[in-house]
Amino acid sequence: MTHWPHLENLYLYSNPNSPSTPGLGEGLPSPLPSLKGLVIRNCSDAGLFRQLLSLSPNVEQLSVNIRERKQMSEILNAMLSSKNSLRHLHLQALRLKAEFRRTRVAEMPLSFYNALPNLTRLRFLKLTDTFFPPDLLTKTLPPSLEILVIFLFSDDYPALASALEDRGWLPNLRKLTVQAPSPARHRTRRYWHQKETKNVVRQCKIRKCEWHSMVLG
Repeated sequence: MTHWPHLENLYLYSNPNSPSTPGLGEGLPSPLPSLKGLVIRNCSDAGLFRQLLSLSPNVEQLSVNIRERKQMSEILNAMLSSKNSLRHLHLQALRLKAEFRRTRVAEMPLSFYNALPNLTRLRFLKLTDTFFPPDLLTKTLPPSLEILVIFLFSDDYPALASALEDRGWLPNLRKLTVQAPSPARHRTRRYWHQKETKNVVRQCKIRKCEWHSMVLG
C-alpha cells in the first residue's frame, strides 16, 4: 500500500459474470498523481468505475471496454481531465453489439466525437465495435494522430478517400487500419467499394502511411 502514490500503471480485469469487485475500491487512494496508464475491462460496478477514472488527471494511456451506455459520461470526464496528457486511447463498445443487430446503428454518442478535438496530444486512437460517422472524419479527429484504427461500412469509403486526399487532414498519420463489414450502411443500395478502396490505398502510399484493411463477414 505504501507504493500506491508512485503507481504508474493500473490494470483491472473483472469477471464479466460477476456483478461487482468487492472491496477493491476501498484500498485505492485518490488521487494517484503518478498514474500514466489505466486499463479497465468488464467493470460493472458504477462506483468503482467512476473512482478508477478519476484517479489521475495526467493519464497518458486509457483503455476501456464499455459495458453500459451510462459509462460514457465517466469516460468523457476522464478524457477531458487528461486532455493535455492523453496520448493513447482505446475504447471497445461492447454494449453496441446488440444495438447493431437490431438497428444497424452502432456509433458513439455525439458528445464523444465533440470531445476528440480537445485531445491535442493524442497519438493513438482505436475504436472497436463502433462505427465512425463518415461525415465527422474531417471534423473531429485531432491532427496529432499517428495511428488510427476504426470501423467503417463499405459505403463510407468515399468519405475516407476524400479525407486522405486532403494533405492537411491528419498530417502525422503513419498507420491506418479500417475494419469494415461486407454489407453496406444503407441496405437498399447496391454498393461496391473496390474503386474507393484502391483510392485509399493509393493515398496512403503517397502519404507513406501504412494501410491495413479487414472485411468482416
